[in-house]
Amino acid sequence: MTFFKILAVPNKSALFGKRTGSMWERSQVKKFFMSMNEKAKPVYFTFYGLLKEANRKEILSQSDECIFLELAHMYGSTIPGKKLFALINWGVRIKKELDSDIFQWVFIDVARQKRTSFENLLLLCQTISDISSLVPEKAEECIERVMDKGIQDINTIISELKKEKSVIMAELFPEKPIGEVNHEFSTLNRDVEHLLDTSELGEVIADYLDIQRLGKEMVALPVSDLQSQAKEIIRAGHWSPGDTTRFLAIARELIRRTYQIFPYNTQMYTVLGLLRYKPESLSGRLAQVRTGEGKSTIIALLSVLLAAKGLSVDIVTSSRYLAKRDEKKYRPFFELFGLSSSHICMERPTSKNFSGDIVFGTNTDFEFAIMRDQLFNAQSRVKNVGDRVVPKPFHAVIVDEVDNMFIDKSRNSARMGVSATSKDQWIFRLIFSFVSFGRASGFDPVSDFKARLKHIDPDRQWEFSDFDIRKWIVSAQGALTEYVEGRDYVVKIEENIGDDGSKSHQKSIVIMDYQHTGQLSTGSRWQNGIHEFLELKHGIKMGQKSKTGAAMGHPVYFGEYDQLFGLSGTMGSRVEREEIQNVYDVDTFDVPSHLTNRRVNLQPVYQHTKEEYYTYIFSEIDKMKALGRPVLILVRTTNDSLEISAKMKEKHMTHHVLNAIQEEDEDYIISRAGNAGMVTVATNTAGRGTDIILSRDALEAGGLHVIFGFYPINDRVEAQGIGRAGRQGQPGSSQIVVHSQDEAMAQIQLFEREELFRALLLGDASKLEIKSEQVFEKLKAARVQNTHMESISRQHHAKIEQINHEMLTQFYDKLRVWYQAIDDLYLEALSAKLAKQQLTKVVPEKTEDGYILSLGRMLDKLILEKNLKESRYRTVLEGVKRYIETKCILKPWADFYSQLGDVYQQCSLNGPQLVEEAYVEETERQFRELFDKFEPIFQNSDTSFRGYFRQWLGIEFL
Repeated sequence: MTFFKILAVPNKSALFGKRTGSMWERSQVKKFFMSMNEKAKPVYFTFYGLLKEANRKEILSQSDECIFLELAHMYGSTIPGKKLFALINWGVRIKKELDSDIFQWVFIDVARQKRTSFENLLLLCQTISDISSLVPEKAEECIERVMDKGIQDINTIISELKKEKSVIMAELFPEKPIGEVNHEFSTLNRDVEHLLDTSELGEVIADYLDIQRLGKEMVALPVSDLQSQAKEIIRAGHWSPGDTTRFLAIARELIRRTYQIFPYNTQMYTVLGLLRYKPESLSGRLAQVRTGEGKSTIIALLSVLLAAKGLSVDIVTSSRYLAKRDEKKYRPFFELFGLSSSHICMERPTSKNFSGDIVFGTNTDFEFAIMRDQLFNAQSRVKNVGDRVVPKPFHAVIVDEVDNMFIDKSRNSARMGVSATSKDQWIFRLIFSFVSFGRASGFDPVSDFKARLKHIDPDRQWEFSDFDIRKWIVSAQGALTEYVEGRDYVVKIEENIGDDGSKSHQKSIVIMDYQHTGQLSTGSRWQNGIHEFLELKHGIKMGQKSKTGAAMGHPVYFGEYDQLFGLSGTMGSRVEREEIQNVYDVDTFDVPSHLTNRRVNLQPVYQHTKEEYYTYIFSEIDKMKALGRPVLILVRTTNDSLEISAKMKEKHMTHHVLNAIQEEDEDYIISRAGNAGMVTVATNTAGRGTDIILSRDALEAGGLHVIFGFYPINDRVEAQGIGRAGRQGQPGSSQIVVHSQDEAMAQIQLFEREELFRALLLGDASKLEIKSEQVFEKLKAARVQNTHMESISRQHHAKIEQINHEMLTQFYDKLRVWYQAIDDLYLEALSAKLAKQQLTKVVPEKTEDGYILSLGRMLDKLILEKNLKESRYRTVLEGVKRYIETKCILKPWADFYSQLGDVYQQCSLNGPQLVEEAYVEETERQFRELFDKFEPIFQNSDTSFRGYFRQWLGIEFL
């Protein structure tokens, strides 16, 4: 029987119940593999090898193997084999932990549905495994209830499973009594360090009790009655405190009806606490809500209330996946109130995408949409008011993972480029050579380099300033000595397959945020030539250069809103919270966990040498593996992950590496990270948002153990890392382990006068009796100081961005006048006039500009063909408009705006106290000079447009 005939057999359990005769044998499968196309072999062979291992451990039967081989056949042509590994692992776990009927249902009944994508099947397996891990005693009963419903759509199946899980979790972990919740909201502990004001908490409690009372009356009411009550409140439009609590009681009950989730009292307290900010002194409020405590439910309740009050609500998430997922999930809930939702997760969202009362997207999506509207008149973030199109108001925004946005990525401005031909690339090559061969080590490297240019071409007047040359020399030196591959960036190699099947490889420099997220910043480029010099360093073709026409940082973007709300699992230290309050005009409070935190945070350990450090970590791994517990080792950089991995390989210690450049698929690594005895080495990329789902035996053994193999740069990175253990009330543990060569030890140089730490920095620590407590006391003090300095720097950066934005806003105002004057109606009228004129052949003014020549030729053709259609002339007019916008307005503006960083550097030479004053003075001077040049265009848009048309194409208008 051939492999494909085997796949067609409906009852494989019966077929593979026997192992002899004409039945399937391993040798036949191997024979089939040998006859396969070479390109397809790797997928099947790796699957077969993994399945053999699973079968050897008596996890899978032969019929189960065939199911997975069928999956390889189904997805192997479109999905890389490495991704299929993750599916195998979830299948093995499901087979091991749950009834065989569930395994067959997932991998035969559901997997064979025509619309079942690989990603959805993977998500289904994760959901089932999560249920098995969190509620093992009820898991099979929960899953079988969904199986019995006979649902065909996999998205609906996943949604139903999550509802079932929520019901069981509520039964197993009922909400805390009100008295206990009130005590936790008003008492300092390790999870609650920032409290609501006492009077505010009293009001929150009173409102919640009102919601509780109203909720009891609503349990027996039909959905239609609840809808009627809510819509009556919305229609009235006069929101008293009683209306707000009644509406929230209705929303809470409708959440329960829609998702079988009854929002906990802690979640309701959070919504009420957020709304209690003082608008006369603040723009909003943020709440720290630990991971797994239902942030998305809180956001849904808050957003539906704000939208019901007639506000436009934007919800900012950390990824497009989450934005699209949550918009789809909560759309039915919003519709119960007559409210609409949409998302803008695409490259160029339109007004339709912004049409929802509640709009989901990433900060980048929102920021770029605003800049496209302002810079290019895209008109996406707009709405219809009668017969007019007006900008959509910035009423309220709700931000998820607010610390990531406001702290970690606070300097990551969204930048809108205007294409530019780079004239600097040849000079970068010359400077790189100049620095590489040590010629920039003299007393005055700028003069030395200018002398070199003079030697190359004595008669040429070079257009580069001393400031530019000095800046580029410093950048080249940094690229050669300060920027470290595997720490600050990675060299990524991507394979390109041509139309003829030929393969080529392209290298690129990709920035890595090793200190905070461990993630790659694909598409981002360092400024001031640093990226270009790194490309030269690694023999990579320099990237195409563009100039920044507009930039929008997070402080500017979020400052547009009337009301700002946010949630985060880790809000940070007091210094960081004060920074957020100063920059964003908000305050914060902490929410106690609904589930008891069972994670044990062990005392940190200091080791004198790196050898002792590795010995300690490996001994801890051995202990955990002996117990059957999985281990996550977090290290600072990609190079650190490769180093510890090499040490583990020497000791034949099985492990996986997750460092953003690993060969194995991330889904596969995460799918195995929760298995009993599994060891995963990771950078901070596994610190935020990575949900490690434990197997049952791993959970019973004591859960995940996290080893922080370095001293985290701040409290948030530490909290995010250790937060991988003990998720949703599970057991777990964590420990920080550092050594004398750790990068963080340099932070204690402030204390170098003390004999103890001078010895540490000199590497003589082994001669002294050093206690871990002393080391970590100094590291913590240095971290506080470093956090304070970083905060000052970020706040200063926010001020400079605000200055830039004020100039940008003035430019936008002028540009808007131009767009309004040269609008569609104007071009239509002008094209009609052109069509009626007796035109002679156009002879464009002598020019080397290819765009103007092409417009002239197009107009010539229309005249010669006597084609008097207005639409054809409209095309030429739109071309002229586009050329004026780009060449005469946007490019000069981008030349000015993109060099503001250089202006700042020059002003910084005046000293930190005067830099802002000098910067404002210099940028205002340059800004006015530029606007004097723009004045003829903006002052009388119609006249300037006709003038350019006449100048370029020789046409006089009647």
